[in-house]
Amino acid sequence: MNVEWLEELPRRSNVRSTRYAEFAAELRNNPGQWGKLPRPEYQLSGASAITSNINRDKVKDLPAAEFEARTYKGETWARYMAADAA
Repeated sequence: MNVEWLEELPRRSNVRSTRYAEFAAELRNNPGQWGKLPRPEYQLSGASAITSNINRDKVKDLPAAEFEARTYKGETWARYMAADAA
């Protein structure tokens, strides 16, 4: 039997890192402004889970040290918090 081994499994956020890369770039171009996270129509629920993952630093492209997320009217909104945006 040929078994493949890993010392550690990759973090889940690394697997999905490109999903939010374009959104993060747009937020960085508009520091301090809230942007609504685009979601596919089939994904009608889960806004609070995505918001929580961003704020708990579980989304690689939206690190909690740079981004803030909130759920508003069933949607996830996020903003880039640059030092001069406050």
